[in-house]
Amino acid sequence: MDETLIEKIYEAAFIPERWNDVLQKLADVSGGVSAAVIVYNGLIQPRWRSTPLIDEVLTGYCTSDAWKVSELTPYMLNVPPAAFFYDADYFPGEVLSRDLMRAPLKALGIGNQLGTLMRMPTGENVCITIELSVNSTRPGNQLMDGLAGLRPHLARTGLMAARLGLERAQAAVSVLASMGLPAAVLAQNGRVLAANTLLESANGSVIFTAMGKLALRHRAANMLFQEGLSQAARNTVVRSIPVRSDGGNAPCIVHILPITGAAHDIFDNAATAVVITPVNGANAPDTVMLHGLFDLTPAEARLAQHLVEGRSTGGAADALGVSITTIRSQLSAIFSKTGTKRQSELTSLLSSLGSIKGGEGSKPRSG
Repeated sequence: MDETLIEKIYEAAFIPERWNDVLQKLADVSGGVSAAVIVYNGLIQPRWRSTPLIDEVLTGYCTSDAWKVSELTPYMLNVPPAAFFYDADYFPGEVLSRDLMRAPLKALGIGNQLGTLMRMPTGENVCITIELSVNSTRPGNQLMDGLAGLRPHLARTGLMAARLGLERAQAAVSVLASMGLPAAVLAQNGRVLAANTLLESANGSVIFTAMGKLALRHRAANMLFQEGLSQAARNTVVRSIPVRSDGGNAPCIVHILPITGAAHDIFDNAATAVVITPVNGANAPDTVMLHGLFDLTPAEARLAQHLVEGRSTGGAADALGVSITTIRSQLSAIFSKTGTKRQSELTSLLSSLGSIKGGEGSKPRSG
């Protein structure tokens, strides 16, 4: 996928008007005719952005009762997708046939859709759709793999979209406060330029160090945090770091996001944003969230689930139907992505984030 698209995705994290550019670019690289992002939050009316072609149809969907009676979103919540999907492969035929959006979209020359749903640790669900021409054929594996690579970036930006309401942020401090989450923006040298009071009174996981910089109290997590800050300041590498419950502090996830492109205008040339999301039992990471937050592949996330449930590597290999060599390779990748070095440390870390629920009904591609 085009690297400039990833940069645009992170611009949209802080300048929500850029979602329109991201969605158009997403449609273009996918051979689609339109795209949309919809943020669901319980029974509250969804928020959305879309390319012009479907804006009127999507506005009608989100401002009427149509979204409440749609069967597609409940199906995605019950059978969480671990990657982008082609609607005809993912949804049962009878569910698609009853979809109220089918007819108005078909009138615009739209046939099938690509899509994904990403659960935010704060409770919202962010849906991305890409609409295909009625004359389009099923996309190939190369495109679907490319979209899978974009999904973790979209998940992190989706978190910001869910909190900022897809409305323009006027200044760094007001942006951070409006998130309702502990957050800060950092200069390229790691110095804190602005932080909200939620970060200053965070649950003990974050500490301010000499020269106005940030660190995590948990040693292993802080090593990964400092490495992530260094990488993000140089390029668009991003990290999501789990911080386990320790000494009375609640578990949380620390996200490091690069501030790119025009977002520098809002954040006065800041290089990085740090956002902390709490984790609780009600919204604990499942295999799908492990995939989205920590960049674990679906196969790695399933292995992590089996290990947390108490299986040995041999038992996990039997349960997953793969060789022990494959398991060891996947485990090595998991260690690297979570900043752990031993299986006991990994299971302790993930267990402290809450119960890991299964989310494999969609049968995502392995890898």
